[in-house]
Amino acid sequence: MGNQRSRPCRPSIDVAVLGGGPAGAATAIALCQRGHSAVVIESSGYGNVRVGDTFPPRIRIPLVKLGVWEQFAADRHVPAPGIRSAWGQDDLYDNDFIYSPYGVGWHIDRGRFDSMLARCAEEAGAIVYRQAVLLSCLEDENGNWHIEIAENDRRHHLRAGLVVDATGRSSSFAQKQGIPRIPYDRLIGVIGFATSRTPEKEPSSFTLIEAVESGWWYSTVLPGSRAVAAYMTDSDLYGKAQRLESDYWISQLRRTLHIQPSVSACTLDESNHVVAANTSRLERLTGKNWLAVGDAAMAFDPLSGQGVHKALQSALKAADAIDQRLSGSIEALPDYEAAMTRDFDEYRRTRNSIYGKERRWPEAPFWQRRHPHEVATAFPADP
Repeated sequence: MGNQRSRPCRPSIDVAVLGGGPAGAATAIALCQRGHSAVVIESSGYGNVRVGDTFPPRIRIPLVKLGVWEQFAADRHVPAPGIRSAWGQDDLYDNDFIYSPYGVGWHIDRGRFDSMLARCAEEAGAIVYRQAVLLSCLEDENGNWHIEIAENDRRHHLRAGLVVDATGRSSSFAQKQGIPRIPYDRLIGVIGFATSRTPEKEPSSFTLIEAVESGWWYSTVLPGSRAVAAYMTDSDLYGKAQRLESDYWISQLRRTLHIQPSVSACTLDESNHVVAANTSRLERLTGKNWLAVGDAAMAFDPLSGQGVHKALQSALKAADAIDQRLSGSIEALPDYEAAMTRDFDEYRRTRNSIYGKERRWPEAPFWQRRHPHEVATAFPADP
C-alpha cells in the first residue's frame, strides 16, 4: 500500500488535492510533471465498491499525456469492441469501436483503475494519504491554506498555496466556500452486480444500452467473470415505484428485451447500490486560490460515456492553469473556468440531442422531462 511507505515530511506544499479519484490523482500527476509539489487526501483505501465503467478508445489520449498508459495496459482490463443500443427502436444497433483510430475501448475495474492512478501519483512525486479524514482547511490572511488531516491515528498539518476540490459530486470543499451546486435533473443509477455461473461462457463484451418507458438500462462485463446491470431513472420516480413494489428493480429488469438476457447466465448479488448520476455543476468552478476538477466541477450523465474521460481532461487543464497561476498569471483560473464552461455547454447540447431521439413514450414523465425544449434550465433540487 502506498501509505505504508516512508514519506518525507513536507508540511508546506504547492497544491493540496482533496480527493483521490481519477480527477484528483491525475491532477497530482500532471502537477508533479510540471515541477510542483502536491499531496492527495483520499478518504478511502480504494477497497470500497466502485461501479465499473466502459472507457471509450479515446481514453488513451489523456492516459498517454499523464504517462500512465503502460501501467493501464499492464492491468489487463477487458477489451470493449463497442456499444449496442436499443434507443428509439426495439432492435439493437451497433456502434463499433473498430473504426476508432485509438483502438478498442475497455471494460474497467474502477477500484483497480483508481488505485493504479494513486500509485502513479506517488511515483510522480506526490504524497497520497489514504483513508484520511480532512479535519480542517482554513485560509489565512495571505491566501495560504492550513490543512489538518487524520490518517491511521496520526495527525498531519499542511500548508498549501492552492487547493483542488476533487471530492466528486459532493464538491464538499467548494460548497463550504458558499458555492452552490446546480442540478439539471434527478437521474440515479440503481446498480446490480452479478457473477457468471459459467466463466467459460461470459456475457457479450459489448456494452448494452436499452431505453425503457421509465428510463434506460445498461449492462457491461467486468474483469473477473463479473457483470453489472444498471437501471437509470429519476430518484422521485424510483422512490414512488419502489414504495408500491418492493422488488421493482427485478421486475423492471425482467421486462427488458436485451438487458435481462445479457445477464441470464449470471447470479445477481442480493443487494443493489444506488448512486447519483444526474447532470450537475458548481455555480463557480474557481476562487482566488482554489479550483474544482472532475465531478466536483461538473458531473455528466453516464449516457454520454464521458465521465472519467472528462475527469482526466479537466485534470490536465487544471494542472496547466495552476502552473500558470503559480507563475503569477491572475487570468489562469478564470480562463480555466471559461474553457470548462464551454465544454459543459457543448455536452448539454449533445445530451439533449441524444435524449430527444427517444420518442416512443411521449407521455412518460422521465422522457417528457428530457425533451430538448424542457431541459434548457436547471432542474429544481429535491425538497
